[in-house]
Amino acid sequence: MALGVIAGFFVLSFLIYGSSLQNGFVRWDDGLLVTENPAVRSINAETLGYVFTHFDPELYIPLTFVSYQIDFLFGGSPSVIHFHSLLLHTLNALLTAWLFLLLTKGQKGIALLAGLLFLVHPLHTEAVAWVSSRKDVLSGFFFLASLLAFLSYRQGDDRRLYAGSVALFLCALLSKVTVIGLPVLLLLLAWRERRPWREAWRETVPFFALALLFGIVALFGKQTTLESTSLLPKVLLALQNPVFVLTQFLWPFSFSALYPYTGPLTPFTPAFLVPAAVLLVFSGLVILSLRVGRDIAFGMLFFLLFLVPTVPNLARGEFLLLGADRYAYLPSVGVLWLVLLIGSVLWDALAARRSLPLRAVATAALMVLPLAGLSWKAHGQSLVWKDTETLFRHVLHSYPDSFMAHNNIGNALRRRGMSDEAIAEFRAALAVRPDPKTWSNLGAVYRKEGMISEALAAYDEALKTGSGSGEPYMGLGLVYAGQGRANDAYEAFTQAIERKPCYAEALLNRGSLLLRSGHFAEAEADEREAVRCDPLSPEARYNLSIALLQQGKRKEAQGQLEHLLRLQEYAPAREALRALQR
Repeated sequence: MALGVIAGFFVLSFLIYGSSLQNGFVRWDDGLLVTENPAVRSINAETLGYVFTHFDPELYIPLTFVSYQIDFLFGGSPSVIHFHSLLLHTLNALLTAWLFLLLTKGQKGIALLAGLLFLVHPLHTEAVAWVSSRKDVLSGFFFLASLLAFLSYRQGDDRRLYAGSVALFLCALLSKVTVIGLPVLLLLLAWRERRPWREAWRETVPFFALALLFGIVALFGKQTTLESTSLLPKVLLALQNPVFVLTQFLWPFSFSALYPYTGPLTPFTPAFLVPAAVLLVFSGLVILSLRVGRDIAFGMLFFLLFLVPTVPNLARGEFLLLGADRYAYLPSVGVLWLVLLIGSVLWDALAARRSLPLRAVATAALMVLPLAGLSWKAHGQSLVWKDTETLFRHVLHSYPDSFMAHNNIGNALRRRGMSDEAIAEFRAALAVRPDPKTWSNLGAVYRKEGMISEALAAYDEALKTGSGSGEPYMGLGLVYAGQGRANDAYEAFTQAIERKPCYAEALLNRGSLLLRSGHFAEAEADEREAVRCDPLSPEARYNLSIALLQQGKRKEAQGQLEHLLRLQEYAPAREALRALQR
């Protein structure tokens, strides 16, 4: 029976998501994390050391990077990576069913339905179909496994299961820190079961220690994001987002990669006032439910515990999102608990009035029809992630004024050499919001097309709208370098580095200028810093070897070239090493 259920989950999973295994990468973090990240292309001491000592650049997710490294052992194609994520999601659905089986003390029907709903719900499609959301399905796997190991330990008092639970929680944190609420959840479980508090606290000490450590690490990575937005938007989103997610779960008809909000930011705006009122009423009902039991409150607190910590990610400067589907991945387990708990009570009350055969037919219909509808919706939503343009055209269908969607489409078109179309998209984005990054992207298109005066004008606009960014100066430096204006290029690269001290690309290019002008010691300093900022940059390490060689440091130059070739094949380095060895 168990093997049949497992097989059925995998068959259903591939029926829903099989077509999406042919999806490609999207130009929305996939480049940063995978396609342009040499750290994931092989597994060795250098790449493992890098992923365990660097952020992504905001999150500390070394095990997620290791999972990509494993994908590259099998070629690293989009299909391989999508297949891996789908396996994890299917396992998570099975673990969810197992979790409900334990929490309901053996109610197999509810457990099976919980696992199936988790598997097929389109709210989870983003976590499954987006390559960069691997961290959500991977951390979810370790989180659920840790929770199950702990519950199994509680049933049998096997200390090995307890140690395994702690180790799995560590793996979950190394995959994504949003699982940090697990020790609080363990206390909620003790509260639900009315277990002694002293015993519960003692059992959670290692979990709280890990949570504290990784919470501190996370603050370092998220410092810029947290400081970019004032407190008011975060508070308003914290009141609005839970209702938004509940609505998406209960009324699953409209999904998007982005849910931008561009209205006024006041507590009395209907977009915030209405959800806040709904949340207040629902919270009151949850408190009233404590008179008859703790199960409803447990489900609600589970949901909020893992959702609210994601809210700061929805506010980045002036850019606000009403929600993000991937952030609902684990919180939805709490929603499932609420829905199935309330649904089973209502169904038992109604079914008591009906004959047994009729009840069986109605039960089957009420299970099969929603599951079929959700499966079909998830299948269609998974194909939205086919490529960058398809994804963000879908966003524009629901949010025509999304400047980020226009900007991302423009970047995709720019990389395909469709400059005119890219310019039109960037202009459409700027008509919505004069964002400095969009101006810089527009300047890059003009620079590539040789439209220098237009490029300079675009970078000038970028500086006017966001003087704190180093990107416009980087673009200006490339324009000046292409014109042979070495002094102006040097100054532009310097300005970029001053605004972003560990700006590897600007350091690399300033070092290149110094190499060409014969300032080899200064070039060495810049390229060393570029290598420090990006240890896996082949260009920076190659330039460093040239600067060393020009100063007569042949042995050190050879060492840098050999180091580079151990990381990846790089033709200029191979030729330089051969020349040194002749």
